[in-house]
Amino acid sequence: MRSAETGFDDEYDLIHVLRGWLLRIADLKSDDEVQKLAHELSEFELVCEEECSYVDPGIVSLLTEYPAEKTIYLSDFYMPSEMLARLLHSKGLKLLVREGFVSCDVRKNKRSGRLFGHVHQSLDVAPEQHVHIGDNVYSDVEIPRRLGIAAVRFTPEWAAEARNIQQIAFGSREALFEQIAIRSEEAAREFIAAEPAERSAAFCAGVRAAPLFLGFCHFVAERAVRDKVDSLFFLSQEGDFLHRVFAALFPKSTLAGLPLPDSRGLGVSRVSTFLPSFPEPIGHEHLKLVWSLHWQQRVSTLFKVCGLEAGEFRDLLESLGLKEDELIIHPENDPRIGRLIEAPAFRKAASRQYSKRRERLDRYLDQQGLGRRGKIGVVDVGWRGTIQDNLARMRPDAEFTGYYLGLRKFLNPQPANVEKHVYGVDERCGDAALLDSFEPLEVICSSMSGSTEDYREDGDIVVPVKSIHPKSTLHNFPQDFQDGVVFAAREWGPSLAHYAVSSDELRELSVRLWTHISRSPPAGLVRTFLEVPQHDVFGFGGHFDRSQVPSVKEMLFGVFNRRYRNHVILYLRRTQWEPSIAQHPGMSTPHRMMAKTLLRLARLYKRGRVAAQRAQLQRGH
Repeated sequence: MRSAETGFDDEYDLIHVLRGWLLRIADLKSDDEVQKLAHELSEFELVCEEECSYVDPGIVSLLTEYPAEKTIYLSDFYMPSEMLARLLHSKGLKLLVREGFVSCDVRKNKRSGRLFGHVHQSLDVAPEQHVHIGDNVYSDVEIPRRLGIAAVRFTPEWAAEARNIQQIAFGSREALFEQIAIRSEEAAREFIAAEPAERSAAFCAGVRAAPLFLGFCHFVAERAVRDKVDSLFFLSQEGDFLHRVFAALFPKSTLAGLPLPDSRGLGVSRVSTFLPSFPEPIGHEHLKLVWSLHWQQRVSTLFKVCGLEAGEFRDLLESLGLKEDELIIHPENDPRIGRLIEAPAFRKAASRQYSKRRERLDRYLDQQGLGRRGKIGVVDVGWRGTIQDNLARMRPDAEFTGYYLGLRKFLNPQPANVEKHVYGVDERCGDAALLDSFEPLEVICSSMSGSTEDYREDGDIVVPVKSIHPKSTLHNFPQDFQDGVVFAAREWGPSLAHYAVSSDELRELSVRLWTHISRSPPAGLVRTFLEVPQHDVFGFGGHFDRSQVPSVKEMLFGVFNRRYRNHVILYLRRTQWEPSIAQHPGMSTPHRMMAKTLLRLARLYKRGRVAAQRAQLQRGH
């Protein structure tokens, strides 16, 4: 029955409302279950109130102007007095206001004036002995004055302005994001004012791009709670940066009052986890998982994948007609590669490396808390989730749920204990444009600690063995950019929580920022991209110098000259980021125009081929 129908004001306490709501929508077997869940939900609501409320800086000095024998709180509020007292206590106001009256407790409110009467009767005071202070012009001023109470309206100018801003922000997410962005950029300029111009530019670029990574980290937190994962592992290299953002965004390890799973970085890579991930030493069938992704592979790279050095097998290679630096097209079809893998010397060496690496990786995962059962969440920037697949094979009895900023189509069968979710761009759903060249995002997310290649024993523990190209240490753009993103996370975080912003609401802005970074990148990003070689572990091997664009001569005569043509094709296959051509400092205008034209034609060819394959598959079905 409605409260008003029984002679009271239309007031209800939170737990009463939750009970009624649960009885309507939840299939709970007993009243005890209803009461228990209602209590849990009310406690969650209190936590949210604690996170969003604050003490007005002028309230204490104001109260000293109105000395009284007794100071109480008097509130039209949906939480009972016991919960409101806990809220005030959490803000350090217990000594200032110890007790009071709440409308939902007595089902009488200030709007009707009946709560004032209840207070006077309960405390045995007359209206003229009562000074009431509040901010609402009707409930806190007009009504009490009608009753003979001395009413004081407390509306600081800054609070009125803040309320207006909040009303705008609550009405429009776009306006809210714009407000936070302006505030963050102003704080960043002040923070970075004394820094060198190059660091300042990279730092501010990170601040502007921050919502891309904040939206993703919010997505990770939401999904981790929803999927009930036991722990979150951020996979290096890019995971080192993403974990910094995650920790800055959720400093209390909670999302809207809900506890987030424990999280940490994990020193892994494709090459450090591939070989040891199988239940038996590597063979031809295992290597097909690599060749499906890299249909061109150098012989030396094949050895690297198996943890071996090709130089130690020169006699075997010579007997098979193979050269260490030879680029093999479709290795799965080359009979020489088949004979190499079956050669006793190769199999014995590969099996020995497999055993060592599997034992070290197994110990490392145990030491990092990656269990053999349960539900494990992994986080990475993208692109096919192959490290997650490798970990899932290492821990077949655990469930692995992956969270990615972008995902490409899977080219290999997915392990049964793997599930993958994407926040930004999903090629499986037809979103391909931003994935034409994903290297820029890898550059700005890369870790200065390098990439994990193997593991070694250090006393009683196993630690990652990492490598980093010397030129990487000469460029501070990624680190400065990341520092800007983490700085912005601390600025954005409280507002995202206060306004209950979800990752879905940030997604459009996130993709827009990703597009901007890809098409109109900061100069420091392009410079780092060109000057720091790309490490190609599984395909061509070694490091690829992206600044060495094929010459005009090679582009023009590539139609007739096979060596020139191969150089041009290999370059186009290994990088397709057009701004690296547009902003290349060492190219003439004709050279730049020719290169950009070839890049665009290559992308059109690739998309056309994919479309044709899709149409063929559909006809087959």
